[in-house]
Amino acid sequence: MKLALTRSTTIRDLNQLLAKEFPFLKFQFYIDPKRTMETSHVARRVADNLTLGEVYDLKEGFINIHPNDSIASVEQKFYDEFALPVQVLRNMGEVWIETNQTDNLTMQKQNAIAKEATRPVRFNLYTLFL
Repeated sequence: MKLALTRSTTIRDLNQLLAKEFPFLKFQFYIDPKRTMETSHVARRVADNLTLGEVYDLKEGFINIHPNDSIASVEQKFYDEFALPVQVLRNMGEVWIETNQTDNLTMQKQNAIAKEATRPVRFNLYTLFL
């Protein structure tokens, strides 16, 4: 997938494009970068309705994301090529979680884990709870 990063691109726009290929993942942008294996502080999050140009001194261009890219490599690519601090979040039912502990997994694998986690649990008369 090839994403165009322009000054007028909103974070919501990027997430809508990401959802076409990875419906259970989303980007969360931050004011400043996090340190490796550190959770990102809520107060530093950038709102989805803001454009990249409103928040960052953006060098416009394109970024390529492949299903076999690790989460860590995608986040690093955003930072190395565009100085954009981003975290990929995974949907786990009703919440979005940071993937710090599993950044080595691919985009495709993270999406599959999230898809499985959002699947409804089915019970029947013979379900046993211990």
